Amino acid sequence: MTEPAPPAARSRGHAASAARITASQLSLAAASYAVLAVAGNALDARAFAAVTSFYLLLNTAGRGICSAVELHLTRAVAADVATGRPASAALRASRVQVLLLVVLAVALTLGSEPLLRTVFAGDSTLTVLLAAAVPGLAVAYAVRGRLAGERRYSPYAASFVVEALTTVVVGVVLLVVGAHDPRWWALAFITGPTVAAVVLVVTVRDARSAAPGDAAPRARPSAASGGSLLAWSVLVLGGSQAVWNLSPVILTGRLSDAPGLAAAFASLALVLRVPVLVFPAAQAVLLPVLTAGSTGASGGLRLHGALRNVLRTPWPWAAAGALGAWLLAAVFLAPPLVSIVFGSERLTGILGPLLLASATVIGGVATLAQTALVARGAYRAAGVGWAVAAGVLVVVSRTATASVTVAAAALAVAVLVALGCFAVALRASTTVSVPREVNR
Repeated sequence: MTEPAPPAARSRGHAASAARITASQLSLAAASYAVLAVAGNALDARAFAAVTSFYLLLNTAGRGICSAVELHLTRAVAADVATGRPASAALRASRVQVLLLVVLAVALTLGSEPLLRTVFAGDSTLTVLLAAAVPGLAVAYAVRGRLAGERRYSPYAASFVVEALTTVVVGVVLLVVGAHDPRWWALAFITGPTVAAVVLVVTVRDARSAAPGDAAPRARPSAASGGSLLAWSVLVLGGSQAVWNLSPVILTGRLSDAPGLAAAFASLALVLRVPVLVFPAAQAVLLPVLTAGSTGASGGLRLHGALRNVLRTPWPWAAAGALGAWLLAAVFLAPPLVSIVFGSERLTGILGPLLLASATVIGGVATLAQTALVARGAYRAAGVGWAVAAGVLVVVSRTATASVTVAAAALAVAVLVALGCFAVALRASTTVSVPREVNR
């Protein structure tokens, strides 16, 4: 029998995996932002606002809903691995789940066409293209969930690099041919996940053919493979993506007579939410660890201690300094940088950028709390928290005055609401599960 790795080695392994996944996530973000920057300089303000909204809505309706399969499968497979059960039952169930999520996301996208028409400057073709991106995203995230649950982080990370390279290649082609139609630029964000899905399917199929026979037919479905948990996963991911993406989209629709201002805010929001793109990578690494720590009689105590260690930093003053530098950069450096890179208007004022930067910091803490809840199987608490936050954002964004400050405030308030909901849920869960373990 193989001896378990010592704690120091495991810690180094987790750090290496986190670095690899983070780099791959950032490569995809960099590719997407590079294409948006080129599009911003190639298109007029109205067309660029439409392309930016397309990208944000793809994250919401596409990645937000489809990545629920990844979240669900990561925990389901990790739980099966931790308890020595084959994960085949969860994998078989995921095929039906992927199909259902594709139908849901496509129906939601096409059904929202009357609302999206204003955002897309009256171009209904962009709505159709948005729906066409969903199948590739769904398959890609399903395979990524399996890889993350099995802690196979190398192919997991490589899939994002493939998606990033494809996006850049399409963007370069559009730049060379001089495309000025937002429909063509939308294709850059569709082709990437589709190619990544094909590569992922081939990778997993090759690994399966090289592996010994699977005893999956005798495996019982794990408790984590139920459809109700997937539904809550959809709420978790869909709600969180709605919080992070809808504020600029709503402002674009409301400022149809000022597309330049809407595009400038969307560009600034994209830049200041770059750290948000690392959150899924952190979740992919932490979720299997926290899930394994939550199994067994003392799971509640071990999970609580693991989360406490994750949140603890030995350099509080350094963390405070980094936070201060981040806020100062957001206020004084980000607006002119965005104006230069994306070719948009330069936003004036301090409050809007400050609120956007603060929302990113609060959102990071909220994501850690969400990961702990999901590891304990508390999908409902996590989903309700993000759903309430998304509702607050929509209400504030739609009812208050259409302005940059209000749009930024809506995002900041929404993530603060989510964090509050998660804190209450974690405290209630710890209060129930920990005391018995302490007394033993």
